[in-house]
Amino acid sequence: MTYASAGRPQNTNNSVPISGAVLGVAGIGAGVLLGLKGMHVSTEEEIAPVLDTAEAAGASYEEISTLEALIRHNVERGVEVVFGTEYGSGTLGQYDPSANQILITPEGILDASSDEAMRTLLHETTHAHQDAADGLDNDSMIPVGIESNSQGIAYVEQNYSGLDPHSHALEVEANSSEFQIDQSFDQFGIDL
Repeated sequence: MTYASAGRPQNTNNSVPISGAVLGVAGIGAGVLLGLKGMHVSTEEEIAPVLDTAEAAGASYEEISTLEALIRHNVERGVEVVFGTEYGSGTLGQYDPSANQILITPEGILDASSDEAMRTLLHETTHAHQDAADGLDNDSMIPVGIESNSQGIAYVEQNYSGLDPHSHALEVEANSSEFQIDQSFDQFGIDL
């Protein structure tokens, strides 16, 4: 089935709490994200300038390590990470399966919580895994077995509307991954 992510919306209803597990993953400040605007990472050589920019913008060691782990993981799998593409009001990120690109929108994250950038990058990494599970050479995506949780289900119910059942399942899985960070990192083989 062909799937094009509608983009990860900012949570406009703050009734979905962030679990304690998320607190173990670094947040990254808006200033750091704006410093990354316009950067494209598709090769190992392009990772260092992103990390240098994040450090110069004041990111902590933990933030830089988490950012590096997520970016490196995607690049090694043939997925480009692009910072600074605007897709619409409230859109924090998007995965484009036809281009194998994760798109992170710094402006969208400015109004979000400090850990939203890393959660968005993990969410879109989940979509990249859903794409890879059915082959990166096509536009189709399938679930990869992330266990659904109440926070992920609630987030989808509150922030997405009109999804077909297949797209709904993909979004529940991607949103659930954000609320079980350690398990998602383990399942995807991401080392910090």
